[in-house]
Amino acid sequence: MVIDSIIALRQESGIDFGETYADLLHCYKDYERYGYLKYIWEDGELKGFVDWLRLQRLPDRRHFTWKDMPMIGRGEYIYVSTICVKEKKYFWRLLRMVRAIEDKRGGYKWIVWHGIDGAMKVYRNMKGVFENV
Repeated sequence: MVIDSIIALRQESGIDFGETYADLLHCYKDYERYGYLKYIWEDGELKGFVDWLRLQRLPDRRHFTWKDMPMIGRGEYIYVSTICVKEKKYFWRLLRMVRAIEDKRGGYKWIVWHGIDGAMKVYRNMKGVFENV
């Protein structure tokens, strides 16, 4: 199952906020259901995945819940909550996939994520910004 591979890659990458397997399974099924999960599957294995949310404002911290952020799913910020890849080339490919989906939905101005160091990266949505990377 793809979601099992996603959870395994997330754990291998060291991303752990104390969620149980059941919590992660529920979370990723919701991401998939609402169209906020993309992954790259090549040569019979998961190469990387990304999940994201639409937010009305920037989050105060990296790990937050719907109680901290009302109206998740709307807003002008695309917040990439998790992106895990086995090779760097998949990172940019996944970000282009997110942009393509959100360009069709429209109405966003910023793409945001936290780096490995915990610093928030904020990029204005500009045509072609991730095309040549």
